[in-house]
Amino acid sequence: MIQGFKGNASYAYLIGSEIDIIQEGDVHTRNAHGVQIRNEHIPFLPEEARGGGFYTGANNMSNIVADEDEYDHLARTVIEIDELTNNVIYVVDRGMEEMHRTSFVLPKSVRAYDNLRGVVREKISHNNMTAHEKVSIFFKYAMAIVGIPERGSLGNADFAWNTGSAEDVRSRVEEAKRRQISYMEDTVNAHRQEILRLEAEAARQDYIAANAMMTVTETDENGRTRRVQVPDTARRAAAARKAAMLRAKIEVLEGAVKNLLYGIDDLYRAITRKNQLFRRFQDEIHQTDRSYSAQLRYLEDGIRRLTTDIQSISNGIKSR
Repeated sequence: MIQGFKGNASYAYLIGSEIDIIQEGDVHTRNAHGVQIRNEHIPFLPEEARGGGFYTGANNMSNIVADEDEYDHLARTVIEIDELTNNVIYVVDRGMEEMHRTSFVLPKSVRAYDNLRGVVREKISHNNMTAHEKVSIFFKYAMAIVGIPERGSLGNADFAWNTGSAEDVRSRVEEAKRRQISYMEDTVNAHRQEILRLEAEAARQDYIAANAMMTVTETDENGRTRRVQVPDTARRAAAARKAAMLRAKIEVLEGAVKNLLYGIDDLYRAITRKNQLFRRFQDEIHQTDRSYSAQLRYLEDGIRRLTTDIQSISNGIKSR
């Protein structure tokens, strides 16, 4: 089972690679013509990308994981933290209200604390909004990641792209395709050797068809006999038929060689296309990660500012 290579992008890469190998394996089989052949299989079933593990590797920030359960847990943790923050702000607010009722009766102090309480309540509202933004960004990120390459159609709500694991899968899939190419090239070479043998035999039969003679005994009008060479029409006809059959086989094998060479070229192009697809997926994944990371950093800055403001309010209360 694949570890650290899971999700729609992984499945799309593997299913495309499997189709490449199966198609060219079929070409190989159809054009074997008596040669004992081997066909390669993709080293990973595409379905493994639906059920693989989430191993990412320790301390590697280039590894991406998105999992519905993990993000749900993360969202609930964020909400709990924000609720605790609100409770702290609420305690500050209540304390200010109590101080306002019991300790401060001078008009200027009343106005100052009214303004301060307004700021605190604004911070509560802002903190609630920030919490919702964070949760929203978490889930939008998860949906964007697991949706690669098909936006709007998650298919599978889990995703893992371990840089090392992904490259290992890509490398082993490419190696399998190159082995398939090697097997097909072996068959091409076998056909070419057989074509040479058949051509030599066809040429020999052509010579027989043109020159075969046989010895017959003739008797002249005086009753004398003699042995003479005459065209062996039966043998010439048989040789002509055999030469035609050999050339028909040559034509079939030449067609097979052409088909196999087309298949080999297709497989080389498939390697290039799938490598490009792999790199595009990887770039898109990391670009998505960078984009949402920037949004979260912006929110983190807002949270730090909020925390500083709360601390300032708390310090201001204590100093009074």
